[in-house]
Amino acid sequence: RSSGDSLRQVAREFEETAGKTTAQVTTTADQLKIGIRDLAASSDRISAQVRGAGESLRRQSQELAEATEHSSAQLESVFEMLRQKSNDLGLTGERLSHHAGSLVQSFSRQADDLVKASREAEQRAQELEQQRNRVSVENFLQGAAYLVEKLQSLSVDISRIFQSGIDDKTWREFHSGDQSVFLRKILKNLDRNQISAIRTRYEDDGQFRDYVNRYLAEFETLLAKAREADRADVLTGTFTSAEVGKLYLVLSRALGRLE
Repeated sequence: RSSGDSLRQVAREFEETAGKTTAQVTTTADQLKIGIRDLAASSDRISAQVRGAGESLRRQSQELAEATEHSSAQLESVFEMLRQKSNDLGLTGERLSHHAGSLVQSFSRQADDLVKASREAEQRAQELEQQRNRVSVENFLQGAAYLVEKLQSLSVDISRIFQSGIDDKTWREFHSGDQSVFLRKILKNLDRNQISAIRTRYEDDGQFRDYVNRYLAEFETLLAKAREADRADVLTGTFTSAEVGKLYLVLSRALGRLE
């Protein structure tokens, strides 16, 4: 009896356990079905998302490829334009360099020609100035020669009147061409007393006074012409230091014209 009870007890427990297991299996199966459905739905969503993402990625990739291709075409066009411009600039630079070199050479030649012409003009101007000075001095000397002859002639008259007893030697020298001999004789023999006597003779002797006045006037005319000529300082110094000038200074000082 106890064995039967025990068996029945085991059977009941087995049945209960089997029922529980069946229920659990059923529940688990239901849960699994639900999980599978959820997984399928999730898988569909994921697949859809993946397909959407892939489509977007393909679209973006295509757009990127198209943009890249377009950009590449633009860059190639730009590079081609730059190469062309570079070639043009190179040619232009060569032409400009050539023209610049030609201009520099042309300006250099013109500058050399101008410098040469300037030097030639300066040299010509100096030659003309020297020629003008020579002509001016020559013209003056031609006119001055006549005045000096008159002064020398007047000195003869002054010496003849002022100094009696002129020796024959002096006359011979004069007639042989030494026109200044009387000037030297007057200047050589003049002393303080004779210089003082000039004023007295000038005041008392009309003929002597006339010769002296003419001599002074002629020499002053000579000086005036010398001052108007080129190299006036040289000419005036030359005539003043000559015998005709020395006699002029003696007569002028004796008559009180020079202090």
